[in-house]
This record gives sequence, structure tokens and C-alpha cells, in this order.
Amino acid sequence: MTKLLFDHPWPLDAALDARSPAYKKLLYFQNLKRRLGVAAVPFVTQQERDDAIGRLDYRGNASAAADIRRFLDELVYRGNNVQPAVVDRGPSDLDATWLRSLYDEIHTCTTWRVPQIIFVDVRRNNWPPSPTRLDIEVQCGTKTGNCVLAPLETYDSHQHALCDIDPWKQNAWHRRPGPTDPCPHPCWLPRHPALQDVPLEQLSDHLENARRQGWRVGNKYYYIPPVSYRPLSVSQHDWRTGRAFPHENDNEGHGGGYVDCEGRIWVWARASAGGRGERHWDVQLHPRWKNISHDGSEV
Repeated sequence: MTKLLFDHPWPLDAALDARSPAYKKLLYFQNLKRRLGVAAVPFVTQQERDDAIGRLDYRGNASAAADIRRFLDELVYRGNNVQPAVVDRGPSDLDATWLRSLYDEIHTCTTWRVPQIIFVDVRRNNWPPSPTRLDIEVQCGTKTGNCVLAPLETYDSHQHALCDIDPWKQNAWHRRPGPTDPCPHPCWLPRHPALQDVPLEQLSDHLENARRQGWRVGNKYYYIPPVSYRPLSVSQHDWRTGRAFPHENDNEGHGGGYVDCEGRIWVWARASAGGRGERHWDVQLHPRWKNISHDGSEV
């Protein structure tokens, strides 16, 4: 399961104040985690959590206090590993519990989906520079992992971070609109309502429901992968080169596209050479085509 490990540079006590950057960035991180449908890697000890909760004043802002308590409960490291991960060119002040938890995650991971490391903007100079460093090497005993390294505030614009988690957005960075593009639509395949907010690891359990409902819901159309699709079996190379879904050439010379559960091929239509035209999907219906936008609308 893909997880996010947050480099939270402030003491936990600083996050007890709902007006502080420490609290606001922790809230931002929690909202990102919730939006992506992923879990956080814990990085605080039970004692640190208990001490912070003991100093929490519920009288000032009860809602914020409840949020903080919930956040901290989710971030308690309950492992017993004493060996820290070694982060190549990482900050020298990373907490020991943070490093032990990262070691556990990578050491027990059986796929290429090791945790993504998320840092805040004020820590940008503490980590290797982006965009030249999209991931970072972490040594855990005899095992090495390469973790996506992404800034919290601009997570969605990272080349791999969002794309690694959501196959419908696998081309968001590679086929992003240019500054002179007349149409700013992102290169996203429209995702079925039955699959919204479903974590990648649970996707296979929900796809059958989407297939029963069909690709059309109301006035919108959605890409649903074939029955044989298994997202967790796709290699990192295929995923990051636009092959996270089954891909075939169409029969009319328009180039390759993604095959859906009923054999339709979704081909991305770029703007014309003159800079005109919509950014949308041409869906082959034999012999016709249907033009579908990134949100499922017909264009």
C-alpha cells in the first residue's frame, strides 16, 4: 500500500496551536492523505503523543483540539525496530523514530511502492533540489528503496507523486498543457463515480460494480479497465511510461490508446499543429468516434 511519510520539522507542541504553521501544515498533510485515499507512515512515539495531548487546551478551540488528537493518534509508531534507515543526502536532523519507521516500511515492502516522502516548503533547502531529484535513495540494511520526494504545497505538479497513486492520472505530467495551449484541460482519463476515493489497493474489489453500472452515468462517460486488469501487477517502468492501463493501437491509424472493459480504445487527441483544438479523448466506437473530456463530458 502506498503511504506518505511527512517531514514535519516543528516540535509537536507547536502543532497544538491552531494558528501556527505547524498545525496548518499538519492539517494540509492530513487533507492530502484523505484526498488520495492513502495512509500515513507513523513517526512519533507514544510518549511524545501522550505528552503533547497532556498539554492540549480544549477550551480554546475544541474542533482544532479534536483534530490534533486524531492526527497524533494516527501518527504513533508502534513498531520495535531500533535500526534507522539511511537517507541519501537527506537532512541531518531527521528524527530517530521517523527513520526507524521508514526502515520498517521499506524493509517489509514487497513491491516498488515504497513510501513517498513529503516535505514542507520551509524545508526545501534541506532536501536535494527539485526537479533534478524526483526521488531519493534510502538504504535499509541490505535493501534499498527509492522514495518519491515531493513538496506538500505543490504535490499534484510532481512528475511521479500523484501519477503513481492514480492510474487515471498517469499522464497528468507527461501530457500537461503548455503555456500557449488554447485548452488547459489535463490529460486525465475520466474516473467512474463508483471508483472515486477508492484506494489503489482496493480498486480490484470495486471495478466489478463500475462495470455493472456501465461506462455512461447520466450525461457523462468514464473509462473502466478490462476485467483482467490488476493494478498492483503493473511494473514501475510500465506505469511511469503511460502503460498503467492496457494499451493497444487503434484500427484507424490515430495512434495507441487505452482499452476499456468493452473493447473501446481511448486515444488522447492533442491540439493541432497550429495550436488549435481541444485536449480530449477520442473514443473508438466502430466506426464512429466519441469525443470525451477529462471529466467525462462529451465535447
